[in-house]
Amino acid sequence: ILGSVRSKKGNIVVTGAEHSAVYNAVAELANRGYEIRQANVLPDGHIDVDDFVKQIDQNTLLACFMHVNNETGAVNDINAIALKVKAIAPKCAFHSDGVQAFGKIKIVLNNAVDLYSVSAHKIGGLKGVGGLIVKDGVKVPPFIYGGGQEKGVRSGTENVLGVVCFAEAYEQKFKSLDEDFIKVKRLNEVFLRRLDLKLFKILSSKNASPYILSLSAVGLRGAVLLNMMEDDGVIIGTGSACSSKKPHSRILSSFENNASVLDGAIRVSFSPDLSEEAIIYAVDRLNFNATKLSGVIK
Repeated sequence: ILGSVRSKKGNIVVTGAEHSAVYNAVAELANRGYEIRQANVLPDGHIDVDDFVKQIDQNTLLACFMHVNNETGAVNDINAIALKVKAIAPKCAFHSDGVQAFGKIKIVLNNAVDLYSVSAHKIGGLKGVGGLIVKDGVKVPPFIYGGGQEKGVRSGTENVLGVVCFAEAYEQKFKSLDEDFIKVKRLNEVFLRRLDLKLFKILSSKNASPYILSLSAVGLRGAVLLNMMEDDGVIIGTGSACSSKKPHSRILSSFENNASVLDGAIRVSFSPDLSEEAIIYAVDRLNFNATKLSGVIK
């Protein structure tokens, strides 16, 4: 993507709830003189489509946002938005981060989507391996220059083991895509039914991906809850790994300004490999630990 917009100056449209890898790359483009336009995000992590499209004009070189938000699970309609973008700026490169969608929800990309990035470790492959789906006719500049392998796009020795494992994980994951989705949705619903809503605020929308649930123990410290849960053998997060060095999640901060909500934010991820009993144990321990922590603070 970086190379595809270096030929001339123009503007680049992203959202405040963008994945850090893209967000940081775009920040570098700003240092190189490109105008960055940041669209608003709705209170559940979805992009504000009207505002996003309003930022597009004939000089827009790149439009980018996540298909499924990696902290709230918000699912954006990339095909519909891509068509709106292309209607205004036909030559604009349209990219979507599909890491949290690939292998988890059904994906059918239309011709308005130029670039779609995916990752192996989210579907059971090895870390450090990913892929870029490129529409026919879209030219991608070399990622690594040198010997000219892979049609000149990626020179050097590839991670063959990682690529083969990615292919195997892909085949296995897509065989059970629908079955896994139904199971994960059921596990998510079991969790929500037992969650004490006097202690927690749900940040994810009802139509979010069931694989991700964002919530907040308002007034408590999410990091403390994380450690208490780890002692019980349950691993949760306080946001994405990309936000781990910051006091608050950048993604949540893009639509939530209440410090007590941000302080208590946690993210629960679901897998079809989990049992209903494991989910019940996890949510019961979460309720117990939040109650215990609340008493300590008071």
